[in-house]
This record gives sequence, C-alpha cells and structure tokens, in this order.
Amino acid sequence: MNLAIALTIGALVTVAVLQLLDKDVVRVVIGIYIFWNAANIFIVSIGKIPGSRAPLLLTGAGPLTDPLVQALVLTAIVITLGFVAFLVALNYWLAHREGSIDLDDFRRMRG
Repeated sequence: MNLAIALTIGALVTVAVLQLLDKDVVRVVIGIYIFWNAANIFIVSIGKIPGSRAPLLLTGAGPLTDPLVQALVLTAIVITLGFVAFLVALNYWLAHREGSIDLDDFRRMRG
C-alpha cells in the first residue's frame, strides 16, 4: 500500500469518526458515508498487485489486477448510496415529524 493512500484512508477514518460523534443526525449520516468510502479505498488498495495493470483487451501478457475486487467495490458503492439515500429520507421525515435532528432531543423524547 502506498503511503499517500494509507494517509488518505487514515484522514478519512478520522473525519468519519469525528462526524459520527456529533449530535447532529445529518453529520452522523455524512460520517457513515465517509467511513464507507474509506473502506472502499482500502479494499481497492489491497487488491492491487504491484506491477500489474487493469485487465483490458491490450496486447501482451503480464500480471493483471483482480477484477473481483473492483466489482466488489462497485457493488459496495451502489449499496452505500442506497443506504445513505434511505438515511437522508429518514432524517427528512424525522425533521418534519419531530421538528429537530438533534440526537439529544430524541433521547429526551424517549424518556
């Protein structure tokens, strides 16, 4: 794994954890999205074989990257977008029903 990629993943995880610890529901959703993107970058980075190239129809033989990792990450991106869209719709519904998107307000409402 490249140092720049490792630092990027670390920075994304740090920002995601800070967002997840916030009391605003929208920031929690953003933190979940950032964390899943960091996980996708990590999966792509460990799936690359050094000195390999993408499996395209080019002449010459040589080591190729595993397309299964790329397909897995593409599927994870689609699932992430669907889940985040659901969370955004849920936040919108909560904001109109309860009048707040603060987690402390929800805890007080529960009892």
